[in-house]
Amino acid sequence: MSDTISAVWKAVEEDRDYVVGLTRDIVRIPSVNPKFQADPAINREADVQTRLAGELEALGFGIDR
Repeated sequence: MSDTISAVWKAVEEDRDYVVGLTRDIVRIPSVNPKFQADPAINREADVQTRLAGELEALGFGIDR
């Protein structure tokens, strides 16, 4: 395993609750590709982007949608 992959696994293990919680939050948001489903109840990709943008901004990243 490369050093980079090992470092990522180590970081995930060190903050497992955060990683699991963020993954759970994202998966719970219905985000079917609008090309295949136009129903706004299940086409909430923008909500996924908003959730991830908040996490990234909190870490100091710039966001450009």
